[in-house]
Amino acid sequence: MSVIRLLATGIRILGAYFLIKFIIMSLQYFYAYSFVDEYGADAGQLLNWVTLTWGVIYLVVIMIMLVFPVTLAQWFVPRKVNEDDSENIHISNLIISAFVIIGVVLLARSIPDIFYNCAWIWHIYSAEMNTHLLSEYVIDLLTTFIEFGIGLYLTIGTRGFRRILFKIRRAGIQ
Repeated sequence: MSVIRLLATGIRILGAYFLIKFIIMSLQYFYAYSFVDEYGADAGQLLNWVTLTWGVIYLVVIMIMLVFPVTLAQWFVPRKVNEDDSENIHISNLIISAFVIIGVVLLARSIPDIFYNCAWIWHIYSAEMNTHLLSEYVIDLLTTFIEFGIGLYLTIGTRGFRRILFKIRRAGIQ
């Protein structure tokens, strides 16, 4: 199995996982929204639109992962590894593939969370709600940005990360 096929398989599996997660989260949201609507509370129209937009973006990312995993894999794998047509995977290429898969997972998780936390922060500011909720969402937003940065680094800069890992492994030998 080549690196591209291995990475495409991982991307497709993640797409299926995120599709199941999307279905569960959608059912939970609509169940909670039915209670809010039943009691006549103001559900916040903007928050509903932001949640719907988040859901559409999440679903588009899932469909891209399920329909075009080979294209995504070719885009993420470095050109030198991509040009190697051998069926035997070198351990360094396998490590690059694993880090890219982890990076894609972190990016797929962090991008919707950034929109979600920003929507809640804006909602708390606009509704003049209790400020202790604001600090919780700001902390969540900061940790999500860190998660996004790590995912971006693992997705784009995996060769450098692999070098650091190999240096750490060889440090005790030399």
